[in-house]
Amino acid sequence: MTIHRAGGTAASPDHYAWDRTVPSRTVTLEGGTVAYTSVGSGPPVVLVHGYGDSLFTWRHQLRELRNQFALYALDLIGYGHSDQPPVPYTVDTFVSCLRQFMDAVGLASATIVGSSLGGATALCLARAHPERVDRLVLLDPTIPGVQPDGRAFHLTFWLAHHGRLGAWLLRPRFTPFVRQALRDAVADPAVITDDIVAYYAALARRPGFRHVYLSTARHWHAWAGQRPRFGELQMPVRLIWGEADRVHPIRQAALLTTLIPQAELVRLPQCGHLPHIEQPAHVNRLLRQVAGAAAPSSCAPDS
Repeated sequence: MTIHRAGGTAASPDHYAWDRTVPSRTVTLEGGTVAYTSVGSGPPVVLVHGYGDSLFTWRHQLRELRNQFALYALDLIGYGHSDQPPVPYTVDTFVSCLRQFMDAVGLASATIVGSSLGGATALCLARAHPERVDRLVLLDPTIPGVQPDGRAFHLTFWLAHHGRLGAWLLRPRFTPFVRQALRDAVADPAVITDDIVAYYAALARRPGFRHVYLSTARHWHAWAGQRPRFGELQMPVRLIWGEADRVHPIRQAALLTTLIPQAELVRLPQCGHLPHIEQPAHVNRLLRQVAGAAAPSSCAPDS
């Protein structure tokens, strides 16, 4: 595995335009090349985005927490600027990507922060490789096997099970589809600006996106087989959940707290599925509390 550090502007659409001090980097894993960034120093924290998302989702955390932590944010294989190999996008695909990424950047263990499907990926990494995870912070996490709500996600899962027809139907209306999915994910639609819609719509036009997106949905329910062993987790687990989440409603938190008895739940009023975007100051305070309690590591990224 090799690491590359690229200077200057990243490929369009630009992950890094909001802050040029956040470096564009790539690392080559077994499954392909993965885009990532790393900033700061201190206890290591790995930020894992959700379904259809990218490391851009962590812009508020990368900007505000770099003085306290060594932050690593990656595009999971298939998403953002990472390679899009024509493989099945299963739980093993994403967990393997995350584990290999930690190996490549020299992290024996870290606090793992996961949003939505990134939360499910973090949970499954912790179950399979508990020695790699100091603490889990899960923001409105997907419970493995539980299908998202919302009009855009219902359409996605219908398309996912209609093969080439589904991929063909998804193609011509990327921007309205992306706008609907983003608005389903927040309590306040004003958070979703035209620039943000344009950014994600451009990512969705990458040649392999339809396969990755629909393959992830097609294999979604297979993740459910991971749930019975979540009770074996020993590390601290913090759940941060928006009370107005329409994608994974907060009632689902009861299932996770039943499966993981030590999990602590923080409810955020007037917040949807993406609290790190809608209420970044509140989320950053919570991350400082949780991740700051982890044992310091000598490993810190170059900034």
